[in-house]
Amino acid sequence: MLKLNLRPESKRYQDWREEQINSPDYPFKDVLVDEKRIGSPEYKGIAYFWAHEYRHHLRPGQTKMNSYKIPSNGMPIWNYLHQRTSYAIENRMRRDIHHEFIKCGLILHGESSLHLSIIEKHRAMCIWRLYYKAYENYIKRKRYIDGWPFRSAEKEEEWANLLRTNKQ
Repeated sequence: MLKLNLRPESKRYQDWREEQINSPDYPFKDVLVDEKRIGSPEYKGIAYFWAHEYRHHLRPGQTKMNSYKIPSNGMPIWNYLHQRTSYAIENRMRRDIHHEFIKCGLILHGESSLHLSIIEKHRAMCIWRLYYKAYENYIKRKRYIDGWPFRSAEKEEEWANLLRTNKQ
């Protein structure tokens, strides 16, 4: 297992981090725990591991979805996406990028064209997942407003067509 130490840590910082991890009140406990997992398969996608060059690609909340709209009503899809869902999808993107860097033998905090191509590939997949999840939520709301569970065969066919056209 590859274990990297990205920055030298003083004994004082290590003691403080251990104290915060063991404290039940510390709000950023997940980040500190995940920091220790950087470079290992247990990394969850929460802590920062990337170079400064890619900060706008990988920070939480950086997948801008404002320009994407639901085709049938023109509403931004961000209206149909829960914040927890988007963070979970972004954490998955960062975890997948981290694991692919390790698999390719790249330095986690390095900069190269290969780093950028891996980041762009996973970022595009993340945007697709966010869009698909928002569209699923839109269909669920539409079913509820249109009288689901009292549905007709015509409505079922209409909803199936909406989902089918979005998958293509």
